[in-house]
Amino acid sequence: MGRARYVARVGWLGLGLAALSACGASSSTGAPDALRHNDQALVGGEGDLVVDRSVEDEGLAGLESGGAFEAGPPCSLAYAGCDTFTDRTAPDADRTVHFQNYSYDPQCLMIRSGQTVTFAGDFIVHPLTPACGPELVLYHRDTDATAAFTLTSTGLYGYYCLDHGNPAGAAMSGAITVVP
Repeated sequence: MGRARYVARVGWLGLGLAALSACGASSSTGAPDALRHNDQALVGGEGDLVVDRSVEDEGLAGLESGGAFEAGPPCSLAYAGCDTFTDRTAPDADRTVHFQNYSYDPQCLMIRSGQTVTFAGDFIVHPLTPACGPELVLYHRDTDATAAFTLTSTGLYGYYCLDHGNPAGAAMSGAITVVP
């Protein structure tokens, strides 16, 4: 199992010092030594915030290199709170998942094997990350406004926003069930 590390530098003024100081710990620069967000450590530095977004990337090696996708862990039966799904299995159905304001719409989608789902929104603010499922294909970190994925394996695919959700399906997350 590998780990991918995402690092961002942000000026302290833009983060709101009041919110940061409320965490209790601070360094000589007035920045916190560590914050916790989605169980990922944020470590303060000299005038910048270095966000260590270490993310398990088992099976994600093929995502950026164009290689084969590996199976992920199975999703829980009600991943992301999805116990009913919006049916978009009809051949002419709109299978676009729009995202903004910290949510996906529709959050729970049903499609047929071989159909394509398009995600539309700001991937820089809301990086799409696979959580579980038959294949770890729902991954996008580019400046494009849309990304399309053709899902061929049947089963439940869980996904989440790397910044505002988590792999357990809480907060900004969703699921797609693929039927034969």
